[in-house]
Amino acid sequence: MNQAGLLTALRSVRAAPLLFALYAGTACLAIVARYDFDSTALIRFGHRYIAQNQDLTPTSAIRFRGNEANGGNGYDGQIFYYYASTMWKKGQWPVGFSNAYRAPRAGYPFLASLFSWMGNRGTAYGMILVQVLSIVGGLICFWHLLPDERRSWTLLLAVSPFVLQSFAFLVSDAVMISLAIIGIYFSRKNSVAASLLAWIFFSLAVMTKESSLFILFPYGLWALLRKDWKLCVVVAGSLVPMVCWQLYLFRAHGMVPASILSTFLSPLLGIRGVASQTADLLRMKPFPIVEIFKVSAKWLLILLLPVSAWTALRGFKLADLQKISTPFRLAALFVVLSICIADFQYFWGIFENVGRMFTALVPAVILARSETKTDTSWKAFVLLLCALSFLVWARICFLSPVFPFDHYIPYSGPVYPAPPL
Repeated sequence: MNQAGLLTALRSVRAAPLLFALYAGTACLAIVARYDFDSTALIRFGHRYIAQNQDLTPTSAIRFRGNEANGGNGYDGQIFYYYASTMWKKGQWPVGFSNAYRAPRAGYPFLASLFSWMGNRGTAYGMILVQVLSIVGGLICFWHLLPDERRSWTLLLAVSPFVLQSFAFLVSDAVMISLAIIGIYFSRKNSVAASLLAWIFFSLAVMTKESSLFILFPYGLWALLRKDWKLCVVVAGSLVPMVCWQLYLFRAHGMVPASILSTFLSPLLGIRGVASQTADLLRMKPFPIVEIFKVSAKWLLILLLPVSAWTALRGFKLADLQKISTPFRLAALFVVLSICIADFQYFWGIFENVGRMFTALVPAVILARSETKTDTSWKAFVLLLCALSFLVWARICFLSPVFPFDHYIPYSGPVYPAPPL
């Protein structure tokens, strides 16, 4: 294939979905191969939470055993699964989770719950299918949002390490940003049907995770600046389902659930925690090579923050306010600032947790630079992103340990009465 043919292939709308299938598919195959090739391993059910939600758990699902350090508590994918399993059961909520923190993020559980008519296994498969459909749909729409000469940049989103983490752990971040991208695609169409679809996808994105507002808020401001009243209504109207859901949760739980998010706001405390952790490791004897390697990945994330801000804002002029790239420059800055105020205990202390916060940053930076020439800042961003893409993929495929597990089989024997006191 000559150079022209290669460029044409890279700019094809099929290139990014195929690359994502190869990149994420091999990583997920490596995960399930460690656990008897059972796809429920991606949900990461912890034995503590299965014990509290036995009727909602798929029979023979992979159950992680042991203590928290050995994966025995599972991971957040199980939370979305259990909320999806109870979505259509009146008055029933999963046991063992903070409804104030988890219940507001109902978008991904709602979409997965559409498969719950097939039983617990159907809900589990639905979680995977929703991820695949939303990410592939988002990549296709993202391709259409870019100028012709920039469409190969969709490949960067296809190998985003943060999208991979979200997919491999079946959490909501990749679904959220994909829904937002699909909504932006439809909002650029000039029809009532397209505006309605944009509102639906924007609403689902907001319901999936609050960080979607880092994208939608600047996009709404840009629409207001351009006096595009129809787009203003679509973006502002996407908050209505979220507000209604919050009011329902207030009635169900007696508090405003979103208020708990303030617990995690700690300006620069997380980055300072990484610095302190690194200093402690450097003082250890013998030298902990493996631990230093792990914490070095966090330093790549820290370096990505100023590089992303620099890349997104570089070359901006007031005369460019009407350009479509303008709201995404501001969106990238919002995402960077939000990561800087994330605390250490819940986010920066765990690579997977803080990595998920970067998910919206990649498409925001790409769209921010889609109308300008590449320069040193762009090359630095691409280099860092590709390095992280390889490290995350390699960690999943080759370095992640096999945690203690078994297959969950519900007890079906006799139930004996409690002995008298």
